Amino acid sequence: MNKKFTSILITGLFAAGVGLAVQQPTAHAAYKWTKTKNYNNVPLRAKTKGTAYMWNWNHTKKLHNLKNYPHTTWYLSKSVKMVKGHKSGIYYQVTSGNGKVSGFVHRNYLKISTNNTTKGSSNSENSGTVGNSISAQNDLSSLPILTNYGSSNDYLHFVQSASKQAVSRMILKALPNAKLDLNLSKYAQNKGSLYWDDNAVNSIKYDVNAINSSVKELKNVEQLVNSLPSSNSLPTTSDLYNALTADGISANDRESFNGKIGFVILNHLKGREGGLYSGSSIFIMK
Repeated sequence: MNKKFTSILITGLFAAGVGLAVQQPTAHAAYKWTKTKNYNNVPLRAKTKGTAYMWNWNHTKKLHNLKNYPHTTWYLSKSVKMVKGHKSGIYYQVTSGNGKVSGFVHRNYLKISTNNTTKGSSNSENSGTVGNSISAQNDLSSLPILTNYGSSNDYLHFVQSASKQAVSRMILKALPNAKLDLNLSKYAQNKGSLYWDDNAVNSIKYDVNAINSSVKELKNVEQLVNSLPSSNSLPTTSDLYNALTADGISANDRESFNGKIGFVILNHLKGREGGLYSGSSIFIMK
């Protein structure tokens, strides 16, 4: 296995003649979310072979172009109504089957994939068997893909909204004045013991010059997170505080620390083809 990372779809997806003439707005000011709806990884395909952009969460950065993924099945986890001034649109949060590509696409550029079947059936996508892996897709929307985020705020938004990043949110709450930093999180990914089944997760580029000598790994917190029995499990607040204390962060330090924190929490996240992610990597820096 490579080292990588249905509910009913709303009727608007089926409307005849919808979408191909829609002009995709350009990226300027950020869009705001006003309404969301969750889905259970509905399989979708691009409606057109032409340009159809995938955006970041607030529509300020183009991440990918669907025309470069003509045979990819996209899995829908959330629909979002984005608004900017008098403009609004419904965007689908989708993730590729292998979990490498994720972002938001206007719904008029996607359609239900008729080549995919329900759990327990046999099917294929890009020469990879889907088969009995429908249940394994459920965690893809909670899988942090750091190269997808253009800023620390983008990553923070992901952590705050991903259903199975509750441990990450708990850690941030325990250090209320710490600032989640994307570059430090990339550093954490490179330094940590993170796995896709038995294979180490890929390393990624980060700004070496932005890492100073105060950087410190929170090994006891990592050990606590890694000991949790499932991706839905949380440690007790007391256990988390004890782990922080063991890492040299006392009760007073928890409140006063206003430096940076970087982390990647993968433990027990289910991937495609029945694979399982494991490990956590957590660092702080003044």
